[in-house]
Parts: sequence; structure tokens; C-alpha cells
Amino acid sequence: MSSTRMHHIELSGRDRVGIALGWASLVLLLAGLIWWAGESVLSRWNWLVLGAGAASAVAYLILRKGAVADTLPRLLQNLNTGAFILLLLAILGFVNYIAMRHYGQLDLTKQRLYSLSPQTKEVLKGLKGEVELTGFYQLAGRSASEGFRARDLMRQYHDASKQVKFEIIDPVADPARATAKAGGSVYSQQLWVESGGRKETVYTLGEQELTSAILKATRPQKKKVYFLFGHGERDIESSEQGGMGPARSGLEDFNYETSKLVLRTVKEIPKDAAVIVVAGPKNGIPDDDQEKLAKYLEAGGKMLLMADPLTPVPEKLVKPWGVEVGNNLVYDPRDPRGFAIVEKFEFHQMTKDLQVAYFPIARSVEAAATPPAGVTVEPLAKSSGVSWGETKLSGGATIQRDAADKNGPLGLAVVVTKGSASDTPEQTGEAKKSTRLVVVGDSDFATAPFISVMGTDGPLFFFNIINWLAEEEALVSIPPKTPENNQVFLGASQSRFILITTVFIIPIGVLLSGVLVWWRRR
Repeated sequence: MSSTRMHHIELSGRDRVGIALGWASLVLLLAGLIWWAGESVLSRWNWLVLGAGAASAVAYLILRKGAVADTLPRLLQNLNTGAFILLLLAILGFVNYIAMRHYGQLDLTKQRLYSLSPQTKEVLKGLKGEVELTGFYQLAGRSASEGFRARDLMRQYHDASKQVKFEIIDPVADPARATAKAGGSVYSQQLWVESGGRKETVYTLGEQELTSAILKATRPQKKKVYFLFGHGERDIESSEQGGMGPARSGLEDFNYETSKLVLRTVKEIPKDAAVIVVAGPKNGIPDDDQEKLAKYLEAGGKMLLMADPLTPVPEKLVKPWGVEVGNNLVYDPRDPRGFAIVEKFEFHQMTKDLQVAYFPIARSVEAAATPPAGVTVEPLAKSSGVSWGETKLSGGATIQRDAADKNGPLGLAVVVTKGSASDTPEQTGEAKKSTRLVVVGDSDFATAPFISVMGTDGPLFFFNIINWLAEEEALVSIPPKTPENNQVFLGASQSRFILITTVFIIPIGVLLSGVLVWWRRR
């Protein structure tokens, strides 16, 4: 029978007092530091507590110097480990501080879903005054995702320009703050853009909408776009099929003012016309009206002419400018509807970000072999190589390529320029105005429903033309960003392989590795 010997360590009265003083010093020093942190100032009583703690610590070291000496090597090792941990925490804290002060993100998505477009960056770069963005969105509950999306979008604008300030207010969680900001009750799911005493409200969250609101708030003067009316042109007040109501709304989102222009009621083109749009006139434009438009162009005017097949061509607006409009219908057999397909736009400020577009009922538009002196004619869009210009346009005729038809690629749009803002001023001291003319062999692409169709660059092409003609190159339209639905489809054998690997092979391998390590350590 064995007996267990119990070893008791007897502490002297000196040791007991030292241990008590050690604990007392710890409590007093912690209490003094917490007190100091709470009051942000060292008072007399605070000094007294800290002093008592320090005195207790000194007394502990004196009374327990033997025990301290025995544990000193281990204490130094622990202090070294603690110092390393503190240094690591300090480095992490410094990195976090730098990251908070210099926020940035890396967008690796294919469509750059989380990056601002170059057009928006140009707008922000040109800001002259401060712009304040205030988002009223819920940050909790089922609507929180929209609030976080608004916050991220506003932060991108702020990062692109320090002129942009932003805040987000939750009207549900903080109604008092929302009421104080709005000067009354305010609904959630809206974003205010304020600058120079002007305010615009964004209800549909997106880059296009927010940039348009910033333009409206920072540019009080609107440029005016006139749509010719009275010769069977497209109706800008109709949103039905063939109407240009959606196109008009899009221009107004870009801070343009739109209006109809009836030439027989005016002696000349209005002085405030930034752009004249001639949208597919079905009837011939009288000579006197053509002369008014021609005079406007000669004086440095800006015009978009869309000429549909089987309609009269206003010759005074195209021939003097080195443009030839074909009497044909551009047909592409790859499209079941025969629409002309543009697979690659020619490079220009208006087309540099465009890829594919459809022109439903188009005629060819080409540059003349010898353009007039001082006039530059450049192609913007061409049909595919398999298309052709059908010349049999009489009713009931079968569309079929023959010797009289011109093979593709055929021009569908050209741009004409004459003079530039950098030309040497004349002796009068007035700078010569630059003429800009864009001729497109179709107007359907700018009408409902084609102007609203996603997946084609036709709508962007129209808005880019207007922005370029109005000399607002920075506003070249912002293409919508829609996340792609990328899916991986697995076959039966691939699915079985993944199942066996993840459910059986990997777990069993981990288990066997653990058993092997345990067995070897025995």
C-alpha cells in the first residue's frame, strides 16, 4: 500500500504581504489608468491612486525579490513574446489606419461593374464647385442592400473627385436626422444632389442617373436640341412604335432642352440651337427650308440627318458636304429580319466604346470620291461583308442579290467636319465656328422600341452623336452595366467525380492522416 505525500509550501508573513501588495498595485494602476482615460486629465486624486499603485509595486519587488529573481528568465521570455505581439498589433493598426485614410478598391469584374466610366470621371474632373450627395436609404432590414449599394456608389464619386461630399441617412433608424436634413418628412429610396443652391433628386439608383443629376445641378444653362417638324419626321412626343419620345427623354436626362422646329414659321434657324435633328422625313423638304438649314450649316451649325430608304433625300444638305446617300436598302441575310448589322464601328470620339448595333431599315451613306475643299468626311459605321445594297425597292419585289446590287461592307453613317475651334480667327477677331454634320441612313434605331433595347449599342450611338454635335464630348453616353449570368454546366461524370472527391476522398484522407500521426506519436 502506497501513500501519497502532500508537499505544502509554507509562505512567510513577508511573502504574504508582498503578494497582497502585488495584487493591490495591479488593481490601483488599472483603476488609475481607467480613471485617467475617462476624464482625459490627471487630477490630484488620480495622481494619488497611480502613486499608491506604483509604491505597492516597488514594495512587492522588495519583499518578493527572491521569487522575482527565480522567475526573471521566464518573465523576460514572456515580455519578449508580449513585445512581439504588441509590435505586430501596432503594424496591423498602422496598415488599417493607412487603408482607412486612403480608401481604394480593385475591380476585377469583366464589365467593370464597380468602377465609374471614363465619361463620369470627365464630368467629375470638370466640377467647379462642391457637390453634396445625400442618400436616404435604409441600412437594415430587407431594403438594406439598396442602401449599401447607394453608399458604395457615392463613395466612388467621392474618390474620383474631392469636390463630391456624401452622407447616407436612414430615415427609419434616425428619423430626427432625416427630418432635420430634409426640412420635413422624407421618404427613403432617394438620393439628393445639391450644388450652388440647386437640388436634383435621383429615384432610380445608377451611374447614368446620378451623373445626369450632377450635370443638371451644376450646369443651370441647358443646351437646346431642335427636332425638325412638318415634313413627316419622327414624332418626339410619341412613345409608340416609331416615336422618338424615349430618345427625347434620354436627352433631357443629359440636361438638354428639346423642342420642335417648324421652318415655315421662322426666317432662320434659332440662335440658341445647339443641334438640329432631322429625323427621317417621309416627305420632301422644300427648297426654301433646305436653304435655311444649309445656311445654318455654313455658319458653323451642328446637325444630325437621318435619311430612311424610299424617302426623298435633301440634296442641299448632303451633296455640298461630300456625302452620297444611296437609293437602296442595306440587307444582311444573317439576321432573320434582314436588319443591317454593324459588327465594328469605325474609330471616332462618338464610337470608340461601341461594338455591335442593328439598323432596322437602312440605306447606304458613303463619302464622295472627292470631298469639297476644307471638308473632312469620315465613316462611322459600316455593314458586314455579307450584306448588300438591294436596289429593287418596288412593292412585292423579292430581295435577292444580283449584279445591280452593291456588295458590302457598305457605309451606314458618316461624319462631316469643316473648320475647328482652333482655326485662326478672321480679321474681325471672331473665332471661326466649326461645322459638324452626321448623316445616318436610318432613323428607326433611334425610335421606340429599338432605342430601349439592351444588348445593342444603337441607342448609345444616337446619344453619343448628339453629345458630340453639341460639343459635349465628356457626356458621351454611359453604357449600362448588367452583370453577366455566368454558369458552369457539369456532365454526369463530372458531377460524380466532384461528389466522390469532396464527400469521400478528401475527408477520408484527412482522417487517415490524423490516425497516422497519432499512431507514430504513441
